[in-house]
Amino acid sequence: MKTNNKMRKYYYFLFVAAGLIISLLSACNTLKNTITYDKGVIINGVKWATRNVSELGTFASTPEDNGNYYTWKDAQCACPKGWRLPTLSELASLVELDSKWNYKKKGREFISGDNTLFLPAAGYRLNGNNGVLNSEGQYANYWSSTPSINGLNSFYLHSYGSQIYLAISINRTNGYSVRCVKK
Repeated sequence: MKTNNKMRKYYYFLFVAAGLIISLLSACNTLKNTITYDKGVIINGVKWATRNVSELGTFASTPEDNGNYYTWKDAQCACPKGWRLPTLSELASLVELDSKWNYKKKGREFISGDNTLFLPAAGYRLNGNNGVLNSEGQYANYWSSTPSINGLNSFYLHSYGSQIYLAISINRTNGYSVRCVKK
């Protein structure tokens, strides 16, 4: 009987350990990360990707493409190799720039000297990538890597027409866009 209990504990340990290893490997989707080149543009000393992230580790094909929608947790690992999610202060540096809403392209353009960065109004999805698409062509919501002080919420950039500001998301499972910065 003791041997049987020892074997059960051993198999249970192996099962738990295997599950933990699989979840760690898939946490940042390291097995599927495809690298796509983006030249980037320097804005306030930060090199910003010129395109949103589409599939994990892949940039969208053009600057106007919406890309994909990510929960805050998935956004932490969405950027291609050599790129990362911007911090709250990096997003704040965009808010301080001259910018304008481009009604033709449906998104916001940030201007810094000769450099311009366009963020499409991709809208957002409630409940991650599978939720209903809301406000496409109207809202531009972009995750930051910065959690709130209580650690339960996260900051993001919100833009709509003449409005642009940093906000706190009370629902990290909403699907927002991801724009990366160079590491």
